[in-house]
Amino acid sequence: MMSAVVLAGGRSSRMRTDKALLMLGEKNFLETILRTLSIFPDVMISAADSERYKKIHARIVADIYRETGPIGGIYSSLVAGEHEYLFVTACDTPFLSVSLIDEICRAAEGFQCCVAREGNGRVHSLCGVYHKSMIPILKEQIENGRYKIALAYDKIRIKYFDLSPQQTAELKNFNTKEEYMEQKSLLNDNEQQANNE
Repeated sequence: MMSAVVLAGGRSSRMRTDKALLMLGEKNFLETILRTLSIFPDVMISAADSERYKKIHARIVADIYRETGPIGGIYSSLVAGEHEYLFVTACDTPFLSVSLIDEICRAAEGFQCCVAREGNGRVHSLCGVYHKSMIPILKEQIENGRYKIALAYDKIRIKYFDLSPQQTAELKNFNTKEEYMEQKSLLNDNEQQANNE
């Protein structure tokens, strides 16, 4: 049994619009990810502004420590979660699959944290599993102004889940409107091609 959270509290400064509400087909990013996370019995949205997502049916968790970035969202969601483990993902990864989530969750057994890692060594701190035993560690870190989540990794039992190239593609995210429009165009072309076959 595990809780899950979508981190939707970012400022999206480079995108200049809320990434969680960008459309992908008939649903926005947040709705798409929430549907994928429906495999979990307890699903939350971590958001600084709860009013923004009030039309979306999911439990919204406000930051206990505001203006602290993703670490604040993970900390608050660990506190609010109904289960010992919490699966974390960002709001701009709509291609995340149930199969990848399942593999990461299984790999987390026996560890305080399990996060995805690409072949080039890049770690995806916002795609992984965190255990409630990390609550005091993250609390101390936040109160000391150390907001980079990876700074906690040296203090815990951590597992790095090594992604295949195909799995890495699932974590494709969007930081600019140009990236979003390019990917949206590709998806529309693929959908049209599929309909013609």
